[in-house]
Amino acid sequence: MGIRRFKRQPGARMNERLQELLERVQRQLEQPVHNWTLITELANEAIALTDDDTDPTVIAQFHGILGASLAEAADADDGDWTEETVQRVLQAYGKAIELFSPAQYPAQWLQTLRNIGITYFTAALNGLGDVPSRVAKAIEVYEDVLSAASPTLDPELRSMWQQEFDSVRELSIKMWEDALSQFHRERYPQEWALAQLALGALYRERRAGDGAENLERSVTSLDRALEVLSFEATPGEWLRAHAHRGQAYLFRHEGDKSENLARALKSLRITAQHLKKEDDPPLWVVVMAQIGQVCLQRNEIDAAIKALEQAFTIDQTFWRPEVWAENQLLLAGMRMGMTIDENTTIRTVRTPPQPWSHDPINDPFDMAGTLSRQAEILAKNVDMRRVIEDHVVTLSKDSAPVEIDPEWHVPSMLMESVVILQRHFEKGMTSGALWLRTGAEREALERGREQLYGMTLDHVRERREAAVRTDALFERVARGEESYALALHEFHMRTRRFQGGAGLTFGRWGESLFMADMAQRIEPMALVWIANPVDAGSPDPREGYRVESASDWQADVRKLIAAASFIVMDNHLIDNDPMPEGLSYEIGALRELGRLDDTLFRDPRTASELLGISVRKFSDDQLDVMRRRAKPRSIDRSELPAAACGWIEGARRQNYESRLLALMPWIETLPTPRSAVAADLILDALAYVISVAVLLQNGEVLPSLFQMAANTVAIYAEDDLSDAQQLARAYAEVAEALRTGAVQLF
Repeated sequence: MGIRRFKRQPGARMNERLQELLERVQRQLEQPVHNWTLITELANEAIALTDDDTDPTVIAQFHGILGASLAEAADADDGDWTEETVQRVLQAYGKAIELFSPAQYPAQWLQTLRNIGITYFTAALNGLGDVPSRVAKAIEVYEDVLSAASPTLDPELRSMWQQEFDSVRELSIKMWEDALSQFHRERYPQEWALAQLALGALYRERRAGDGAENLERSVTSLDRALEVLSFEATPGEWLRAHAHRGQAYLFRHEGDKSENLARALKSLRITAQHLKKEDDPPLWVVVMAQIGQVCLQRNEIDAAIKALEQAFTIDQTFWRPEVWAENQLLLAGMRMGMTIDENTTIRTVRTPPQPWSHDPINDPFDMAGTLSRQAEILAKNVDMRRVIEDHVVTLSKDSAPVEIDPEWHVPSMLMESVVILQRHFEKGMTSGALWLRTGAEREALERGREQLYGMTLDHVRERREAAVRTDALFERVARGEESYALALHEFHMRTRRFQGGAGLTFGRWGESLFMADMAQRIEPMALVWIANPVDAGSPDPREGYRVESASDWQADVRKLIAAASFIVMDNHLIDNDPMPEGLSYEIGALRELGRLDDTLFRDPRTASELLGISVRKFSDDQLDVMRRRAKPRSIDRSELPAAACGWIEGARRQNYESRLLALMPWIETLPTPRSAVAADLILDALAYVISVAVLLQNGEVLPSLFQMAANTVAIYAEDDLSDAQQLARAYAEVAEALRTGAVQLF
């Protein structure tokens, strides 16, 4: 019976005699040969000593011990089970399960429930009592056991219980096949149909034998049952037959797939039409979820989404945790228009077919895998500066020609964090695998996420502060209170696309050092410069005032040239390299706007060759002259560019906006999770949505998302995530800071 080594529960009140009896039981259980008669006597004595003031869990322990010892004694005596023994065992376990709280003591409650199931099965095997009823009861109990079991239940224990359940099913199949041979359809049509219904349901769930053959037997039996059963005569059985038939045809291997799906959908919709969800919530959940799967396979996406949304109107308590999470992931994928996998299903697995990491505890974001992919790229002789995605590398001038990407300007350092944050949710979508995490794996992942969130928000906040600082300068310039010098160093559209990925092409180096040196030289006058956000590092006030520009960079350069007091052009080329496109444009703009006399060139020779005239050479003396003659002048603020730009534009922005638009309603309707598996899915999804919101510079949704992260993390038990409450407080503080404006990002 799998008797447990019970121990005193924290806070349980127990007198000295009860404590002594429990210790004696424990010593007996530690012996190589157990004296079940003595253990039974000790348990009975202990139960007799309990009263209304005794802690219920203590009483439950002794009833559980009594039931297990009676069962073990009967097994030890060459299976000497009697109806009296069955009644005594069931009575003891029944008392125990009444007193154990499944929420407070889930392991004890689940073990006791399983013991009840094996008792019914054993009674049936020994031919005691109403055997068919006891087999049916055993099936019902084992279904409850395996559906209530946590995904983190010890695999060996789960396997043992599943094997027991399989044995119960095999016994039931034999009984119904024997019964069917006695029922002739013409003489006993109802009995014959009910036997067909029972066999159809059993073969659909059967694990022994060939799976495809079992499904064929199932659909045959269910089709036969429905030839006799009717809604008018036997509505309950008729409805059950359609529910089982729909599920059987959904997973059927033989025959035409489209016909199987059509038959499955017909029966499932009949079931949904006649079934009131409040009458059988678990069945309603299964039926609506499977209607969603059928519609998805038939490419009826709107109908599939509607069916799953109806399924999720049922509280989580009526779902198995992993099934709830699987279908939520399926719904999210459909909202985003993503293909889940070739079978359009999600599988709950311990090790996904595409692992998130080979070492999920020490490397939860698979950085080792990223480095391995970088090495593969290097092996193909592609020069690499930094990897942002699986195929995001820097291309050398010797690489194959690639198209420039004018829509992508996300800071590369920020994008690295974003891709890592998106990884787990995207892997779930593309692999169709829902990863079951251990406590240690979850600890590493969630701590890593907290650090990534901090880095991401700090990076965005620093860029905003720098933009605010530059905008304030431009306001003073527009009012005629201050002037600025412009430093040009070649605006470079570095993001390029190749092989389905993105790349950063090489620009000219030394930008940061040049700006810092120039800013120091012209103090207290302001130095302004323009950069592509993709490769502009964290803002540094020592480098002056930065303008971040994207596809409108040419217009922004012209505005800055026109409004500057003077310009310093860093046009120095190395090893007679050809002049870059951005540099050529900037020099041409200086001539068109009549600012060549106000410009100092670090390399006047290359500028003169391009322009066909002499230009001023940069020197400290010339710089002093320019600075002394600089005078503020009033201009309209619109004649100066904005200090910051959007990071994603055009079709690529629309793509990300559609993802956010699809996932936000889904996220907002997710209830507080009631299991670790559900919480894992929600946190994966939140990491994805938060990262997309950051890419789109959408700060409005972030407070609610971080608050949801706080609420979700808080549900973990200590074994699931030891510092859950600390993380919850940290996320709640972030949400409050964003909500109140104490931290501003965009």
